[in-house]
Amino acid sequence: MSVPEGALPVGRERHVPGGCFFAAASAELDTHPGQVRQRIADFQSEWMRRIVKLIDRARSAGDVAAEEDPAQLAFELNSMLALANSTYVMFADPAVFDRARAGIGQRLRLARHGPTTECRGLLPISTYTSGGYLPQALTSGA
Repeated sequence: MSVPEGALPVGRERHVPGGCFFAAASAELDTHPGQVRQRIADFQSEWMRRIVKLIDRARSAGDVAAEEDPAQLAFELNSMLALANSTYVMFADPAVFDRARAGIGQRLRLARHGPTTECRGLLPISTYTSGGYLPQALTSGA
């Protein structure tokens, strides 16, 4: 599984002024109930279903470890796409798409091996919460 061609802009000529229409509309209308908000929510739900479906296909083909949670992986991949879009809109730096492409590629490589601590090189969450890495407000449940 790899980053699909066309999922991220390549050159300045492919960047849409204002970024992704659906991301902009979502940010503008997410707190305003109505038909337009519902259509955007439906689009975003379908987008996520498609990503999950692609991940399921990749798992069936052996390109993604069976232990990977497709919904979690889809969330992580889509998060990188969304951050690339919002960062580009804010700073107009096309290098953010290279960062997103690298991050997505790395996460997909990790997905081939499954969600093990050893594979990802992650420390247990207690390391971050008890070692002062996170603000107390985030770890106290407040």
